[in-house]
Amino acid sequence: MPATEIDSEMEPELEEVFDRAEKALAMTRRYTAYAGGAAFIPVPGVDLAAIAALQVKLVRDLSVLYGVKFTANAGKTAVTALLSTIVPVSAGVSAASLMKAIPVVGTVLGIASAPAFAAAATYAVGRTFTMHFETGGTLLTFDADKMREFFQKEYQTASKASSTSESTSSASAAKASAAKPSAAAAKAS
Repeated sequence: MPATEIDSEMEPELEEVFDRAEKALAMTRRYTAYAGGAAFIPVPGVDLAAIAALQVKLVRDLSVLYGVKFTANAGKTAVTALLSTIVPVSAGVSAASLMKAIPVVGTVLGIASAPAFAAAATYAVGRTFTMHFETGGTLLTFDADKMREFFQKEYQTASKASSTSESTSSASAAKASAAKPSAAAAKAS
């Protein structure tokens, strides 16, 4: 069989794989934003419950996308096992949540730090399960220890992207305000 026939036969299958991967990434980004928003809930513990529920829902939606059987118990267990492989992430999210219990200052600090932790962890959960499902894995075959390195890499990528976008937007705002003449300077001229 000539190579062009093989290529044309594989094309629809490859398109389906790429389409599914694009949908999974879009889904992961959407839930990442939701988790970042949930971290703004000012009540300690309620924010963590909302973020955990979003992460499990993300895994459920990815399971549906990939045709993988999902049960709430297996989903919760897999997400918890994955997050527990890297204590600093879960400790960071918990600490940011608990800071909110300190009146005024704690609330401000918790709300300032929790969204970045929550968003990065949720993004890493989504990317990790996408990779697992892409390679034919199921919730029953999920091994958090084997996925730890990939999860950490995705978490660090998301954390760097978050801090880069924050510093870029701060720098852009500073440049914009420096470029605009102040009202007083405009009146003086």
